[in-house]
Amino acid sequence: MTPADIHGPARGSAHPVTRYRQDATRTRGTLNNCGTGKTPWGTYVSGEENWFGYFHRDAKDDDRRGKKDPSVLALERYGRKAGAASRHDYNWYNGGMAGAPTDYNGHGTHTMGTIIGDDGGENQIGVAPGAQWIACPGVGSPYVGPFECFEFFLAPTRLDGTEPRPDLAPHVISNSWSGAGTNYQAAIQVVYAAGIFFSKSAGNTGPGCSTVTNPGQWPEVTAVANFMQGDAIASSSSRGPVTIGYDQYVKPDLAAPGTSIRSSIPGSIYGTMSGTSMACPHVTGAVALLINANPELAGKIDVEMDDSGSIAFVAKQFNKSRKAIRAYLRFNRDIEKVGPVRLKSCRD
Repeated sequence: MTPADIHGPARGSAHPVTRYRQDATRTRGTLNNCGTGKTPWGTYVSGEENWFGYFHRDAKDDDRRGKKDPSVLALERYGRKAGAASRHDYNWYNGGMAGAPTDYNGHGTHTMGTIIGDDGGENQIGVAPGAQWIACPGVGSPYVGPFECFEFFLAPTRLDGTEPRPDLAPHVISNSWSGAGTNYQAAIQVVYAAGIFFSKSAGNTGPGCSTVTNPGQWPEVTAVANFMQGDAIASSSSRGPVTIGYDQYVKPDLAAPGTSIRSSIPGSIYGTMSGTSMACPHVTGAVALLINANPELAGKIDVEMDDSGSIAFVAKQFNKSRKAIRAYLRFNRDIEKVGPVRLKSCRD
């Protein structure tokens, strides 16, 4: 049994009083991240933003899942009855500030919905709805920035930043943000070396050439462009190539649906948004599915172009053999597959 401090309004109140601690300041139990949501798969994802609405089970959650759904029994077993707030340690970080996770502009809730969203009914908006996830508001928060979030993802901590757990690091990080003027490569290289797949929106500064936004230019990052129905690249989607020193790189690395994407918005509602920010989480979810289908790929997934010019996910240790694992998925009923995107020039 793991001891844990009680914080917030519950601390010292009558409800958490047990024989273990009569003053209701500490308790003990089993820490299990499955308590953060419906998680039939073992895939674990994260994002460089924060999302409101995923750390709480409202009073109608049991009804949506179905009273006999195994997840309901599992959630109740770990203290997550409908209407009860969840545990926060190791699930999100905001510079040690107390309170609840916050989406500062609604953007992160939308992107995370594309990765894992599923209300158990008609709103099956996520590519990998069974994945677990963690979050850090690296953009928008006055308390943390991207570097602090990278550190958290490498070794998630309690809310106060203590007791890091590298074993809880995610398999993939979704990044729908940019930061002009700051060199993030060293930090990203550490994340990459840890085996974490780093997807990033290519940016919305197209159609000019060499317009991929920072930090999508680095080789360790999978930059994602936005394509519309008919496989046409959106005019606003940033283009490559990228020149670093004397070397030139093909960017973006992949293209995914990013125009008029319907997903979640704070307040338990849904709406459409467009941009490479909406394309990036499709790739994040696709990688989560690949790892779920073949757990041995965890920490080994990369993206590269094969000899025919088609882009594919490959295992890092086999990237010379061109034995690719293709991700064919149905997204939002609009685009039926993530497949090869052949560009004649950066403007096509």
